[in-house]
Amino acid sequence: MPSTSVAKTTGVQSPPEDGPAPEAEPAPLWQDRFRMVLDSAFREDSVNLEHVAQRLAISPRTLQRRLGELGTTWREEVEAVRQEHTMELLRATDLPLRSVAARVGYSDMRALRRAVRRWEGRAPRDIRNEAGLAPTPMGADAGT
Repeated sequence: MPSTSVAKTTGVQSPPEDGPAPEAEPAPLWQDRFRMVLDSAFREDSVNLEHVAQRLAISPRTLQRRLGELGTTWREEVEAVRQEHTMELLRATDLPLRSVAARVGYSDMRALRRAVRRWEGRAPRDIRNEAGLAPTPMGADAGT
C-alpha cells in the first residue's frame, strides 16, 4: 500500500497541473474493519467476542449493538468466517477432513460434513472434486 499522502494528513491537496484533484480515498467502513479483525482472530485461533472487541477498541456490548444495527449477530458473523475458511481449505488443500474440522473449530468430521451440507447442499468430497483435488488415501476421511 502506498504511504500516507500529505492530503490525508493535512486535509489539503493541491490539484495536479493537468487536471482536477483526485477524490480522497474513503476510509474503510466499520464493518470492513470488523471483518478484517474477525478474520485475523480466526486465523490466530482467538475468536471470542471480548478479544475482537478489544482489538476494535470498543466494549463487547458495543460490538454486539453495532452488529445488531447491521442486522447481524456475533454468532452469524463467526459462522460466516468459519464457512469462508472451510470452503477455502476444501478447495485449495488436500488436508484430511479431520484436519480441516480442527482448523475451523469443529469437534469432529461429522460436524464439518453437516455444516458443509447446510451451506452448500453437497458433501465436502463433491466440493473437492469440483476443485480438481483428488481425495487423500485415507478413504472416508478424504472428504465424504
